[in-house]
Amino acid sequence: MNETPRQIGPYRILGRIGTGGMGVVYRAQRTDSGETLALKLMRSDLAEDSTFVRRFHREADIARKLSSPNVVKLLDVGDQNGVPTW
Repeated sequence: MNETPRQIGPYRILGRIGTGGMGVVYRAQRTDSGETLALKLMRSDLAEDSTFVRRFHREADIARKLSSPNVVKLLDVGDQNGVPTW
């Protein structure tokens, strides 16, 4: 995933925040509410590997259960053109 997308679903991409082992995190804005948030996309080269997809979803499940002022709240888990997102 070298090129930064301009829009993913209802999210307008404002810029890249960082890249990790399984995904890329973008600063994004919801087009309906204007809310700014972080959007994580699984690396497209891993999206076909069921082991990595399960790990990505397990990470999202764990993140959803966290509650701390120092941790970003998980709002949604989805799929964009076959690439898992959260």
